[in-house]
Amino acid sequence: GVFERKPGPFKSHWPQLMLDYRCHVPGGKIGKRFPKQVQRCMKHFANSSANDLFKEYGMASKNHAARLRESAINLLTHGFEESIRLAPKRISYKNQPKEGYDPPPP
Repeated sequence: GVFERKPGPFKSHWPQLMLDYRCHVPGGKIGKRFPKQVQRCMKHFANSSANDLFKEYGMASKNHAARLRESAINLLTHGFEESIRLAPKRISYKNQPKEGYDPPPP
């Protein structure tokens, strides 16, 4: 497929390749291999209550704090790709479809 890395230099000039994380991580998957600082931050979020996160970071709503905590727990438990697959589709902007966007295929 288009995301398989073949030996030799890339000959494609498709700009999205530069932004596709799968081209920059061993085996094309992040899984649970997060940088230590990111892992430490996610553990803090996961081990804090939503109310504590809301207060500590001056968040706009307690729902945002609860989502942050839930996302951190999922990332630490299931890894990056599985967390994306399991995440409920949410509307972030007015122009998104009501059902959200499907995550990229594995």
